[in-house]
This record gives sequence, structure tokens and C-alpha cells, in this order.
Amino acid sequence: MVEGKDSNDVEQIAEPVDSPPPVSSQERFKKSTLGCLCLLSMIKGADMQLLPASFRAMEIDLHIEPFSLALMALCQGVSAACTGPVWGNLVDSGLPRRRLLMCGSFCWGLCTISLAFASSLSVMATLRVLNGASLAMLLPVVQSFVVDLTRKEDRGCTFGLLYFSTNLGQVLACLFVTPISTSQVHGYDGWRVHWSPWDSSVCWLLVWYLFLSVRSPSSGDRNA
Repeated sequence: MVEGKDSNDVEQIAEPVDSPPPVSSQERFKKSTLGCLCLLSMIKGADMQLLPASFRAMEIDLHIEPFSLALMALCQGVSAACTGPVWGNLVDSGLPRRRLLMCGSFCWGLCTISLAFASSLSVMATLRVLNGASLAMLLPVVQSFVVDLTRKEDRGCTFGLLYFSTNLGQVLACLFVTPISTSQVHGYDGWRVHWSPWDSSVCWLLVWYLFLSVRSPSSGDRNA
């Protein structure tokens, strides 16, 4: 009797511990989307800092006065302020947000490529207006994603992470663009290299992954 009791105790002790439940597709969707949004925010921060970091180089190479450089920055800021509500209304109207993100980022990358080859002040100012309108898309779309993909108690941390990503992009742009902007890279102006298709391709590949690789949540967000 004692031996049988002991063997039962051993069997109970030897029972395997329950493994943690697997991560659902809903959780994978949330983490992948938030990761993409953080990377987009970092690229946005770097793009916002490209122009100020290249002021001196553009003044030397293109013989542009500081007033004209400030005017280009003003054009981008005013354009972003005016078009931001338009993007927000498109989100509220029920248009798919991932497609809005893809469309805005494509235009953003196209403007970056064009700026790398432009030399006329009027052309660069026009491209800056279009670039500001494209960048304005990111804020309302990202905020709507955060509200839907995070719990109420986690939203503050998520917004802080996005803000950190934006500032990190600005810091990296200042560190790498400013020293190289006045130099020559393989015979090309350094500031043009940083506005080259390589910078834009990062944005395009990121949006491509977001649009094709990340599946919609199982809950069925009508405008995801």
C-alpha cells in the first residue's frame, strides 16, 4: 500500500508543466504593424531633418540664399498643416488605412528622389510642398492605428515609442548627414546622396511589407 501511494505521488510530480499558449495571429498582426509604424516614424524624423542639415551645402553648391532655404522649409510646414485634416477625414470616411499609408509613402519617396536631382529653387519649393503633404498623412493614420491596436492602458507608452522613433531619426540624420553634406561622394554632392533613391527605397520596402506581408486582424477592422 505504501509503495502504491509513493508511485502515485511520483506520477503527479512528473506531470509536465503547461506550456504558455501560442501567440495568436491577432497579436502577431498588432506587433508587426506597430513595428512598421515605428520604423516609418523614424524615417519621417530623418526626412524632416535632411533639409536643415543640408542648408550650408545647398547654399554653397546651388548659390541659394538663407532666405530661400527658409522659404522651402516654410512651404513644407504650411503644406503639412493644411493637408493634415484632409488625411484625417479620409481615415474617418472609412478608406483602408494601409492603402492610405502606402499611397502617401509612395508619394513621399517619389518627392525624395526628385529632390535629389533638382537644382532649381522653384522646383525644389514645389517638391517641398508635395513632400509636406505626403508627410502629413503619417500622423492621423498612425494615431488611428494605435487606438485600434493597443489597449487603453498601453496607448501612452506606444505614443511615446513612436515619438522616440521620430526623434531618433532626427538625431541620426544630424549625425550622418551634416558632416557628409558638404563633401563629395563618388563624384556626387553629399547632400544629394542622402536624398537619393536609397533613402526612398527603405520607405517603399517598408510599406510593401506592411501591405503584403501583414494580414488583417481576425476581428475584421473595416478600414484597416
